[in-house]
Amino acid sequence: MQVLGDTKIGIQSTEGIDTLAAECHDGKVDECQQLAVMHVQLSHWCNSGNTRACEELNGNKWPSDWDEPALIDAARISCINGKLDAKSNTCEALQSL
Repeated sequence: MQVLGDTKIGIQSTEGIDTLAAECHDGKVDECQQLAVMHVQLSHWCNSGNTRACEELNGNKWPSDWDEPALIDAARISCINGKLDAKSNTCEALQSL
């Protein structure tokens, strides 16, 4: 995802939200981390009046039993340790959270 303005975002990913959600449901931790970061970022933008972000939040099935704060912390550690590329969408999004 990329911030294009106060109320505009661009979503660019090699995997879409549906794919990440399915892989997260299958127990893939990295995908859960990426999905949690996307969810927090979309929530923030939705609360700021971005209708596209709200549509993404409402149109996708997010995991119901996940621990989002723990996944965000794990994603931060993955970025610091180099498990996720520092220039990845996930790591760059964490810098603005």
